[in-house]
Amino acid sequence: VARRWRLVLTVELISIGLAVLFLHIMTYKYTITMQVSPADSGNTAQRSSIGGAFAALTGGLTPDTNRIELYMAALTSIRVATAIANEPEIMHRLFDKEWDSATQSWQPTTRGPLLALASGLEKLLGFPPPKAWAPPDAKSVLDLLKKQVIIDFVPNRPLVTITYRHKDPRFGVEFVEAIHEAADAQLRQAVLYRTTVYIDYLLKELQSVNVVAYRDALAQVLAQQELQRIQTQADVPYAIEIFAPPTASPKPTTPEAPVVLVATGLAGLMISVLLALTISVRPATAKLLPSKYE
Repeated sequence: VARRWRLVLTVELISIGLAVLFLHIMTYKYTITMQVSPADSGNTAQRSSIGGAFAALTGGLTPDTNRIELYMAALTSIRVATAIANEPEIMHRLFDKEWDSATQSWQPTTRGPLLALASGLEKLLGFPPPKAWAPPDAKSVLDLLKKQVIIDFVPNRPLVTITYRHKDPRFGVEFVEAIHEAADAQLRQAVLYRTTVYIDYLLKELQSVNVVAYRDALAQVLAQQELQRIQTQADVPYAIEIFAPPTASPKPTTPEAPVVLVATGLAGLMISVLLALTISVRPATAKLLPSKYE
């Protein structure tokens, strides 16, 4: 019995020790949260009439919902990633492990023994060779956006919650603001380009149309496109505006030390009990087996 208790205690201490080592090795991260909502275009009557028609055609969807979906798609698009990649200060802090401030250049990260062992096993098992290292670029940012930026949207609720985790809470707030501004700018530029093309086309048509009714219809459409272009050029959020500014959690949220310690302790206890039961069953089984000398 004393042997089994020693085994349980030893395994439990090893489990807790591994958990403590894990907590010391892992990088603690803060959670940054921001909420956004559709921006008010300022043309209530036009939005109301368009909204009713749009809802009838799309089964209950509204222009606000459509704008939110476009915004969520823009957040993890290559254009937003390219805009971030063109900001050296953000890139240096986003990929700080690969940026050497002493030489002011990108350097491949040094691989530890565990990564080297894993790479050797993959090569031995016939896995495809890893991609050659290259300085972080827009594709690197795009992969990061898709993996680390969490977008939460509930239909019929005009709010989008954006969550991001980083070891530096101040930089995390700046990064979330940057991707939001880049996504809104992408939607703004798309509408600005389209309205500019429409306006050029309508101006050419007005020069060739002589029928008064047609000219009046074209003039009304032209006025609407001019209004939309003015809205895209105003120095205010175009499609989406910040409802609750990005804020960082007061304390690191991952990893959760109590959860890690309790989970590891329970796992160690289960393993130690199973080992103790196995050890206790073996002698009992051996006594029941007949001896060859009997």
